[in-house]
Amino acid sequence: MPRLRQVIGNEFLVDPCSIGHECRPGKYVEEKGNRIFYKKLQSVRKDPEYAKKKPSEIFKELVTGHYDADNEDMEDEIRDAIRRPGYKYRRRTILNSVKKCRRSLAVTEKVSSEKCPEIQEL
Repeated sequence: MPRLRQVIGNEFLVDPCSIGHECRPGKYVEEKGNRIFYKKLQSVRKDPEYAKKKPSEIFKELVTGHYDADNEDMEDEIRDAIRRPGYKYRRRTILNSVKKCRRSLAVTEKVSSEKCPEIQEL
């Protein structure tokens, strides 16, 4: 609960610049959740381990993950912000990242098999 500041007329009894200020923008948690979501998708595109995973598994990782937050309540709010739009809404975006990962993995495998055909014959 914010502490009240005493003012007489137009004069503060305490210097207003020395007042501690704690402010969190209204959509801070939602924006943080979106940033975490898109950061995860960037890592999905780069990591070949995700090529074998389903979008629902990646979504579950996001919803159950541990996030750097000020406290547990904020961490729960971030998870809720990720979950709030729902899996159906997020599924297509996750699937596009997984497909990108699969394509890059396929290209990498094709290039490596062209460079070393004798390894493939064994």
